Amino acid sequence: MSKHSPGPWRKQGSMLVANDGTDVVAAGLGLGLGADNGDGVREANSRVIKASPMLYMALVWHRDALDLGDVAFYVKHGFNISEIMPKTRELLRQVDDIEDKPQYLIAHIGHTKKSDEHITWWRPDSKGYTYCIDKAGLYTEQKARDICFYGACIAVTKNVAEALFRTTPYYRRENGSLNRLYDGGSMRVVENSSESWAALMAKRLKVGDGKCEKPTPIGAKRRAIYLPEGVSL
Repeated sequence: MSKHSPGPWRKQGSMLVANDGTDVVAAGLGLGLGADNGDGVREANSRVIKASPMLYMALVWHRDALDLGDVAFYVKHGFNISEIMPKTRELLRQVDDIEDKPQYLIAHIGHTKKSDEHITWWRPDSKGYTYCIDKAGLYTEQKARDICFYGACIAVTKNVAEALFRTTPYYRRENGSLNRLYDGGSMRVVENSSESWAALMAKRLKVGDGKCEKPTPIGAKRRAIYLPEGVSL
């Protein structure tokens, strides 16, 4: 975005309006996150863009507008400079919400044994473990990094785990009937298989030197039987 140019915005009263008409952003919103200040900043940019492209555009606009020369541009076009910083703080709060939003599931490599048919996940507030991804806890990025620092666990976003889920596992009794493999009602699980671990490892949050323990996929014959989604006994 060039200096002294509204770029994708036009003035409409005391507001800045996207030229494509898709959104309205209050004048002065934001503090830009420059894309030329290292990998960490570029990653932050990517997370903001993913969460809200319009929010990111507002951030970039305000960064440019608050450059020394562009303050004069704001004044020239009738924007109230005294209102800029409160709106900036509010937008930064929104960015903090994006950055700190709990979004990671924690898979415990060490607690998922070779005899386990399904991967073990941390429950909320670090209180125990579960096979069910819907009963697993969601953790912020910083908390996930702390938990996974020593390599016994890995963190993935919930959508990564959901892409691998299997329906409630059953097993067949000697009389031929099916019974749930675990107590606790319906659940979505991820198989303790080489394929599942490979997919999780490829999408895991990189922590420290990136090294972690080696998973142990189930070696014994699997008992789990999965019914079509939406079907239960």
